[in-house]
Parts: sequence; C-alpha cells; structure tokens
Amino acid sequence: MHLVHGQHISSQLRHAAVRSLLVTGKLHLRRLDHMLDAAGIWSADNLTGRAWYNKMLLSSAFWGSFQSPLLLLFEADSVLCPSPSRPLHTFAGYGFVGAPWAPYYGGWFPFWCRNLAACVGNSGLSLWARPILQNLTSRPPSAYEDVVASYLRISRGSATKRGMGSTKALYSHKGNLTFSSQLIVHIDVWVSVLLQSLQHAGALPALAGPAVPSDTIASRFSVETLYAETNAAAWVPFGVHKPHAYLPTAQLEQLYARCPPARELARLMNDSKLDVLDARSWA
Repeated sequence: MHLVHGQHISSQLRHAAVRSLLVTGKLHLRRLDHMLDAAGIWSADNLTGRAWYNKMLLSSAFWGSFQSPLLLLFEADSVLCPSPSRPLHTFAGYGFVGAPWAPYYGGWFPFWCRNLAACVGNSGLSLWARPILQNLTSRPPSAYEDVVASYLRISRGSATKRGMGSTKALYSHKGNLTFSSQLIVHIDVWVSVLLQSLQHAGALPALAGPAVPSDTIASRFSVETLYAETNAAAWVPFGVHKPHAYLPTAQLEQLYARCPPARELARLMNDSKLDVLDARSWA
C-alpha cells in the first residue's frame, strides 16, 4: 500500500497504526510533489488540489513507478465494505472501474455521458489497468481529440437517458472547445471517455472485458451517487466514495446496514469537514 501525500500530513503520520505499517514495510510514503518533480512535470503554478491530482493521473511516470498490473486507488473519503457481494478480483479485466454516475435532477445526463456505452466511473475508489494508463498518458491529451470526437458524435441516448448539450458544437475543433479543455478538469471523466472511444475505434490494447464495466457491474464495485436496491437480493458493494454527500436518507440507511464503515465515514467527514481535493490538504 502506498500513501501519496502532500507536505502537511505529519500529524496523521504520528498515529500509532500508521507508524506500525511503516515499520513493517506494509505502507510506503510518496510525496506527490517529489514524484511530479522527478518526472519533470512539477510546476509551482499549479498548487491547487485538483491540479495536483490531475497531474498525478496524467503522468506516465506515475503509472510507471508501480509494478502491479492493477492499481486500486482510494481517496481519503472512501472506505471498503466487509463481505462485498463481488470480491475485488471479479472486476479485473477492465481498463478502469469506478462508481457509475447518476443523472442530474430531472433524469438528464451530461452530453458526454449520454453518448457513452456506460456512465462509469468515479475515481474516488477506482481500479485501473496500470500498463494501459501508462501507455495512454505517454502522449498529450490533445493527441486523442479526433478519436474521441468521432465516438461522442454517435448518439446512444434513449428516453431514459436524455442528454444535455450539443456534441457537434462542442467538438467542432474551433477555438478552445475541445475534449481535453472541457473534460480534463475531471480526470476520471476524461479517462472513461477516452478508453471507451479508443475501444470503439479498435485502438485500445486487448482487455479481458470492455474498457469499463456496465453501470450495473460498476455499482457493485463502488457506490457514490447511485445505490439501487432490488427486492430480488440485497447486495453489498466492494466499497464506497462519500455516498452521504449524494444519496437520500432512505438509500443511505439501506447502504449503512450492509456496509457499516460507510456510516463511520460520513461521521468522520462531517466532523472534520475534510475536502480531499482541497489545496491545503495537498499542497
């Protein structure tokens, strides 16, 4: 397990449980600014939390610094659930797995999600095919404009997946309205769109499954904005990413009953007012 951190977490590192993991070698510390500096991409002009995070996941050097074929990434506002309905290994074989995105109020999806085969997924708790991401991030985001524009212009919408916005206008390649400039601020959105676009074009390295799982399968991996309980069988996700910020009370109580650590996460988050991507926690 690796803890990627900023320079202001010394109090957390003094915790006895953390010190024990460090002594036994089960936990490795990695300063994010040092990693980016070593990769030659550090810039003092981008000391906001999200900019740090995006630079990390867009860095081929970051992915290349690990050896395992899969990386499980979890932010500080995520927890794992005991006895999940599907164990972690059943989600191997995809390029990227994260919690599915729910539609906005009124059932409307953003244009890019409406045109995706699957609206997956959030990176707060996520599983990544490391070699594929290392390869993709070796090129600048602008290199993928054409293949993504071609994919997103194919409407896959339906009466239950209504879209917002005009893809043709957005992807006219005029001015600054490009795939990268619009979506890369949310790196998980950018990766999901890119992987599905490349697979559609036959340009993605071979995977055991699709670029991303279906919304239903992804929901069994992680819960964030969607927890669709069924009468047929109760299910427990592998983990959650701050569902307390999005789900209605009735669904939260169902989730908490099956994943008690999610309730504790909500309590801790409310007590600490923690924002994982806040500049003060990363800078």
